[in-house]
Amino acid sequence: MTLKSMFRNLLAGVGLEVHRLSPDNGAPRGTDQAALQVALRNGLQINTVIDAGAAFGHWTRTCRELLPQATYLLVEPLAQYDDWLDPLCAEFSNVSRVKAAAADQIGQATFYLHQDWCGSSLYREAEGARVDGRPTEVQVTTIDTLTQEFQLSGPFLLKADVQGAELKVLDGATATLKQTEFILLETSLFEFFKGGPLIDKIVVNLQQRGFAVYDILNPQYRLLDNALGQVDLVFVPVDSVLRREHVYASARQRQQQNDQFQQQRANQMTGT
Repeated sequence: MTLKSMFRNLLAGVGLEVHRLSPDNGAPRGTDQAALQVALRNGLQINTVIDAGAAFGHWTRTCRELLPQATYLLVEPLAQYDDWLDPLCAEFSNVSRVKAAAADQIGQATFYLHQDWCGSSLYREAEGARVDGRPTEVQVTTIDTLTQEFQLSGPFLLKADVQGAELKVLDGATATLKQTEFILLETSLFEFFKGGPLIDKIVVNLQQRGFAVYDILNPQYRLLDNALGQVDLVFVPVDSVLRREHVYASARQRQQQNDQFQQQRANQMTGT
């Protein structure tokens, strides 16, 4: 066993893990911030950011550190978040908020307000009525409607944290997706929300729209049994500049990797 393996096992014994840091900003590589930084460094260009399910606005604040000149539209139906979103919009002239839920139609819909707010959804929970929360009527609209109403222009970044309504959001963004270069979606491996799509259905849906998985972020393990419950997926167009290269490494990087392997083998042989 190498020292690296021993160290990792020691950390695992106390519930800790080692994660690679992004070379750009020190954020763990498997986070939204680091993933977006890598994409921007590799040629991603964004003019408008749409945050569907903005909640407290923390994600938009983080994103704005990397894309300060972009236009931001936050889509969040719950008045409970006003105390965070109103100051955010007042602080930055390029940030606006629509008090509605992103969906596949325009009108009103029943929204289930959970005690923890962030779990609130257009869908009921698989756990039953005891966790569905209080039903309330909210406005619903489509991303395509909003891009026209606010005269937003691409290329777009679409982030959706919508608790089971991912396909509704995509169905309401057909025109916008044609100018979208980066999609960030929370996806589930179990049907936490009745009728909500699982990860494979979302991947297939976006493949049919011309997108490919680009990154996997923020694994969340369910409390029930510590099984992987949700991950955030990044999608980009199949012809994106981010997919221009399909090799694993440059010739120089490959040589460095081979040299490192040879050195490790030599150390093992000599016991150093």
